[in-house]
Amino acid sequence: MILKSSIIRELLTPSAIIVGSFLLGLFFKKVVMRYLAKLASRTKWRFDDVVVASVRSSVILWALALGLYVVVQTQGLPKQITQVSSKVLGVLVIFSVTVVISNIGTEIIEYYKTVITGLASATSLLKNIIRVIVYSLGILIILDSLHISIAPLLTALGVGGLAIGLG
Repeated sequence: MILKSSIIRELLTPSAIIVGSFLLGLFFKKVVMRYLAKLASRTKWRFDDVVVASVRSSVILWALALGLYVVVQTQGLPKQITQVSSKVLGVLVIFSVTVVISNIGTEIIEYYKTVITGLASATSLLKNIIRVIVYSLGILIILDSLHISIAPLLTALGVGGLAIGLG
């Protein structure tokens, strides 16, 4: 009987944490982000609408990542599994933040396309440049968080850029 209750407790606690984090994310997406969207729609500034819409798509993912992180840290798993799981969750969160920032950047370009005349022809090029820059920075941050030295990569890119510039 004690063995069954111990197993149930070991399975029930992580499950409750994950379900709770999902419900928390759902609450934030449905209630808090909806409220923030209403507040943002009342302002003349359009960028707050863009930020709220971009963040809204990732709230549940971030809440689940937080719940999984708590589960991994509190369950007494072997140190290697805890470290790898934490790194994977960190990479997932960094990548999702990178996607959100990229979406915000491209939406800002889309907004300025309607405001500035003559920008419409260069919009797709500017969007692609923004995406490449943001995703490149995201990848560099991910590599740095994984303790992979990015200095040689940055040096090679600098030397390559200098060679192309001189050529």
